[in-house]
Amino acid sequence: MGRFLDALLQRRDVAPATRTLIGFTDGGLIPAGAVGSTNALGLSSVWRCIDILSNGVSQLVWQERIGNLDIPTSRLVDRPQEARTRREWVSLVVATMALYDIAPLIKIGEDDEGTPLELLPIDPNLVQPILSDLWGVAPPTEYYVGATKIPADKLVILRRSPLPGISDEASGVIRLARVTFAAALAAEAYASRYWQAGGAPTTVLETDVTLDPTQAQTLSDLWYTKRARGPDYAPVLSSGLKAKSHGADPTAESAVEARREMVADVGRYFGVPTRILNAPTGDSETYSSTPAANMDLIRYTLQNYIGAIEDAISDLLPGPRHMVMDTHRLTTDTMLNTANALSLLTGGKAVMDVQEARDLLGLSPIESPDTLNPPAPTPVLVAGGNGNGEG
Repeated sequence: MGRFLDALLQRRDVAPATRTLIGFTDGGLIPAGAVGSTNALGLSSVWRCIDILSNGVSQLVWQERIGNLDIPTSRLVDRPQEARTRREWVSLVVATMALYDIAPLIKIGEDDEGTPLELLPIDPNLVQPILSDLWGVAPPTEYYVGATKIPADKLVILRRSPLPGISDEASGVIRLARVTFAAALAAEAYASRYWQAGGAPTTVLETDVTLDPTQAQTLSDLWYTKRARGPDYAPVLSSGLKAKSHGADPTAESAVEARREMVADVGRYFGVPTRILNAPTGDSETYSSTPAANMDLIRYTLQNYIGAIEDAISDLLPGPRHMVMDTHRLTTDTMLNTANALSLLTGGKAVMDVQEARDLLGLSPIESPDTLNPPAPTPVLVAGGNGNGEG
């Protein structure tokens, strides 16, 4: 890995070569009872939250500006990583920030202006700061990425929402909410065992009749075979057997409510409303319209991710240039309401012209009728000669 990073860091502005990228793992098998990104994403609520966040941010259009003036986008803004599309890169970065609260990026090469050629996302578990200040006041000057030591200026760390007194290594939902995630994982595993066993996971067959080991095993196997047919099948017990369950029934109303509350709790950690997770908990969520609800999602949830990416890319651009992400498409209203709004903006004391309105709707520029039907060429009149060479 050390040679791999050394080769990438020294890369200049040349034709990119195909390479194998660092993968996102939990460092091997996850011990029983532990919570990592792999098994946490096995929870439908966690997977859905990550999907909503990454898809919401990755579909935004990037614009490069000087002040409020749009300018042609540079290489870094067009494609932050050569091996991934910009949408894939943003999805990975947002998902990493959602789980770990940070997203480390390695600067790869540089152009003539000193701007990195690309930014390589890496697993936060591979990044460890080398602290020279025992009090933790001064930022680290070097980091370990795996076993390779690199200077801090070769690394960009996106921080979604820094917390006081919590280091980058200890931050993130995946670490701070282990108890909640472990409870949800346990509930999922219990329900899985329940359905696979065809009933309650812990059941004892009791009888006053003395049974030898062979009879007991035969009755136990018969019970298992019949219960495996499903919860609607009622097995017949003989020899005075009585089935006594010691496990909780995950289909009971109280258990269903408890699992729904777990889903809502996971959604709170990620800032995703339960109405989007399809697990309403009775919360009062009244909105005047869908765009207003989407605006709340941007303001209270997505803006932290958007701001972190905007800051990181803008800091790497030379001069007064900066990058902004356009959130208009996330709050687009119905065509009727949009048409009414544009009618007000383009009429009377107009604040925008027709072409700007068409750009907002994603329409092509207006073609001039003169361009489509050019006028006939004007005939050129040439005066006749007088025979002495003068026209």
